[in-house]
Amino acid sequence: MLERVNIRNIISKIVTLVELQAKKKKLYLITKIDEAVPEEWNTDPDRLTQVLLNLLLNAIKYTVQGGIVLGVSFIPHLKVIQIKVRDTGIGLTEAELTRLQANLQTLDENLQKISENSAGIGIGLTISNYLAAILGRGFQDYIKVKSQSGKGSEFKFVLEDKQLVHGDVSHYTESIDSILGDMSPRVRTNGGNRTPFLKKQSLFAAEHLKRKEKELESFRDYLESSN
Repeated sequence: MLERVNIRNIISKIVTLVELQAKKKKLYLITKIDEAVPEEWNTDPDRLTQVLLNLLLNAIKYTVQGGIVLGVSFIPHLKVIQIKVRDTGIGLTEAELTRLQANLQTLDENLQKISENSAGIGIGLTISNYLAAILGRGFQDYIKVKSQSGKGSEFKFVLEDKQLVHGDVSHYTESIDSILGDMSPRVRTNGGNRTPFLKKQSLFAAEHLKRKEKELESFRDYLESSN
């Protein structure tokens, strides 16, 4: 649900959720927020948390030494906040990067493949890619990635100020499936109704995210109890 939030506070809370995992692997986790980033922003904090958590957890998972840098900046001419997650992990080969980039930027065409996991990217990243488009300006704002084998990867996405688009933030009550349906005419039937398949996949995505959140909570409890 859309809220007017303090971006710095949201980022801090998200980092707190994963910093113990980084410490366990003796990795650094650095947050850099530019001074130009607005204090408050109209966005969906739950979806933002889900996307950024997934990117940070993946970065920690595939990094053996070194660490992760989380960068947050403001792009004035686009009026968006940009978030980058850069790691010193195993990276991707040129072929893997090409395949990943191709599948991330065709998310509107692959909307109905969210549960097939046949594109060569994990289901968590697939779902995060759709959520990033919702948080951004539509399908043009899929997750962008740079990577080099043996040197690490960088994933980035943007946050649009939704008040500039939707007006009164109190009226922003659409669910994931309704937003996705409104954004892509390809998945709408005559009369404007979303297809049952899309609804099914949106529910699948929501259930998957809930499970991941429960897993993270259990893992965090385990880490705290073992200290």
